[in-house]
Amino acid sequence: MAKDKQFFNIVIRMPNHIGDCVMATPVLSDLKCRFPDAKLTVMCKQNIVSMFEKDADVDEIFPFSKPKKPNKKEETRKLIQRLKEKKFDLGVLLPNSFSSAYLFWKAGVQSRLGYSRDARRIFLTHPVKMQPLWHSYHFVDQYKLILKGIGIKRSRTKPRLYLDDQDIQRAQEILQENGVEKDHMVVGVNPSAASGTAKIWPKEYFKQVIKNLSELDNVKVIVFGDQYSKSTVDEICAGLNENVINLAAKTSLQESIGIMKLCKVILSNDSGPMHIAAAIGTPVVALFGPTNDLLSGPYTPLCYIIHKYVECSPCHLGTCPIDHRCMHRIKVDEVFDKVTRWLKIPDGALLSYANQK
Repeated sequence: MAKDKQFFNIVIRMPNHIGDCVMATPVLSDLKCRFPDAKLTVMCKQNIVSMFEKDADVDEIFPFSKPKKPNKKEETRKLIQRLKEKKFDLGVLLPNSFSSAYLFWKAGVQSRLGYSRDARRIFLTHPVKMQPLWHSYHFVDQYKLILKGIGIKRSRTKPRLYLDDQDIQRAQEILQENGVEKDHMVVGVNPSAASGTAKIWPKEYFKQVIKNLSELDNVKVIVFGDQYSKSTVDEICAGLNENVINLAAKTSLQESIGIMKLCKVILSNDSGPMHIAAAIGTPVVALFGPTNDLLSGPYTPLCYIIHKYVECSPCHLGTCPIDHRCMHRIKVDEVFDKVTRWLKIPDGALLSYANQK
């Protein structure tokens, strides 16, 4: 029986995007709990390695970059060889892609566990059939249910990320370098999102709510972004007062996570930073439109989700083909109200407040 088998050298192929990786972290804890003597190796993309470097359940990180033309064939061969050399006895496939299952099969991973989707069942020794009801479960739970294939029941484990004292100290230094004092209340804002523009609240709305927040007493607003969203963040922050700090493309992923930990609240589209904030215990105001918050909302009670549920939502499209009504109907005053509610709650009373709201 699969549930009775012991594994000692396990590789977990993590999802490709930051938010999905955060939602999948309970799988690491559940595997370590079931196989405490096993070596757990996280296989993840190079740009998110830092998320797992201090993870208490991770023994090794196997970074990789997706093979691309014109050297795709040779890069794939080298990746397969690297995997072969590790001699894994169990591979857990969290993405549903055909290619990820093929890769583990070709590399000789002894046991291969994952959902039997996209015609990849032939490559799996432990295929898990997605039950109809599971499609309504949060993505966190959908990842956990993969482990049923080796006898691990769905747990109550929550997504988590690890920070140490050095991370917090570095975050404090960055804030101090940008004029943030210890007594300031810090609001973090993430105005971008991966996978298309449909999930993004209009930038003029972000600009207005950031302006309103920056005019409050004792408040500093940190605006996050990466290299891809830098021009948009620059445009949003242009002309705003000195209480608005633009950190787009100025911090590493781990530095950004540390800074989010020091924020009183994070305002975000449905995105990786939203899931990061939820995982580290920072309250979130999450803006939803084309996606389903029941499936991919913040996995925390410390959140306000604003979702207008217009007639075409959720559509799960990357680009809106009509008038983007799902996001335009979210108004600045409503967002400002939800963010400032978190500013009024003492840190020690967050959970009790969240349970009452």
